[in-house]
Formats: sequence, structure tokens, C-alpha cells
Amino acid sequence: MRIGKIQIYSSDGSLIEEFDVTDASKVIVSDSQIILHLEPINIYLEISEKNLGERNTHPYIEPILREYFITEFNSNFIADKQNSDINIKVNVSTRTNMDKPNEFGIYQTFADATIDITINNNDITI
Repeated sequence: MRIGKIQIYSSDGSLIEEFDVTDASKVIVSDSQIILHLEPINIYLEISEKNLGERNTHPYIEPILREYFITEFNSNFIADKQNSDINIKVNVSTRTNMDKPNEFGIYQTFADATIDITINNNDITI
């Protein structure tokens, strides 16, 4: 899967080589100076978190996803889905199968999550 490309230019501005980021292992590094300009990935987030059927007023998933993409990738978060490179849709909900706590005062709960990632507004999720 191609998630970006690298272009190598000479000092006079002419294109020397261009390849997908997934093929970067084929690059042979010489004594030449290489200056990389990485453009950030534009990410659109659509996250729904519900705790026992109620909207979660203190979201947990969104800050973690944002921190991960900012730390691990050169990322921008944008509000316009049409101009995004990657769309991430997350639905998280918790549920219980008990009406009252057990003999130890504990409720048994379950969390269900669905994460859909699409690239360049393509309808195919990865």
C-alpha cells in the first residue's frame, strides 16, 4: 500500500528519483546531503463514545488517537472530511448484562469498538 512518496532533487532543482514510501528500502545512501520535506498526513476523525448508552462527556479514545498520530506520524487533524488523506471513524460503547452489582459490589461490563479507516475518501476500509 502506498501512503506517500519521496522525491529526490539535485541542487539545481531537477528531479533525480521518485518512489513510493513503501519502496524506501531500495534507496542507496551516498555521501550526498539529502534534505527531506515531509508533508503531514491530513486526518479526519469521527468518534462516538457511549458509556452504558449515554454519550461520554469525557472522551477517552480521541485524545489517545490524536496523541498516537502526532507522536508516531507527521499528522494534521482537519475538520473537512473531503480534504483528508485518511478518515478514521470509531464507535465505542459499553454495556452490562447485570441490573445490580454482584456480591462484591462490582458490575460486569463489556466494551464494543469498531474502527473504520479509509484512505482518500475511498469507500473501501482497511
